[in-house]
Amino acid sequence: MQFAYLVAAFLFIIVWLILFTRRKDLHREMLIMSLLAMPLGLFDFWAVPLYWKPETLFNIPVGVEGMIYSFCLGGVTAVIYAEVAHRRLQRVHKWHKSAALIVFVVTAAIFLPLAIARAANPVIILYISLLTGLGAALYLRKDLVRGTIIGALCFGILYFILLKIWTSIYPDAVAWFVFQGLPRARLWGVPLWELLFGTVFAAYWGNMYEILFGYKLVRSTRRTKRRIPGKNGK
Repeated sequence: MQFAYLVAAFLFIIVWLILFTRRKDLHREMLIMSLLAMPLGLFDFWAVPLYWKPETLFNIPVGVEGMIYSFCLGGVTAVIYAEVAHRRLQRVHKWHKSAALIVFVVTAAIFLPLAIARAANPVIILYISLLTGLGAALYLRKDLVRGTIIGALCFGILYFILLKIWTSIYPDAVAWFVFQGLPRARLWGVPLWELLFGTVFAAYWGNMYEILFGYKLVRSTRRTKRRIPGKNGK
């Protein structure tokens, strides 16, 4: 069980590498959003033991596994819609980066007071703050609504598959999820609250690169080279 968390992180590494290999045009986005998400692994300092109690390599609240997981989570959620829907990035004219600051401020303004007051289980507070920030983002960028919904659903399905594989390898790891004050609901053996977390986070993080740097996703067009016959007809 000591390596169970590391195996979960390794499953995400595989998915991250597949997307990174397939979408060379999105390398910059994946790396930036992965690095920005990596510090979110520190969330375990606050989530343990109210949300879950994982076993880490060095028996500390925040292990290297959580940082790897957060790194991969950030990159995968950022590009999954572009991969599934065959989209590419295109610059948005007259876009103000201050709008991204508004989204983060709104998210933090909800999260910090609730977290300090310990008003509910950490995951519920996270849901509320992420969904509030998402509402602000979609209000500013209504063109991202479709991508948000599809991307979140696609990642939710992917996350369910990964969690199912992981819990099949380590069935005792399900007991790590304490969910203090919440029903211990499961979907085919997968902790439901964790599955919801992945889906909500994907909705929030999935379009953050476009908001931060002024992009939109447009349909990819494949250019094929036309063969021009020569004088001999070949």
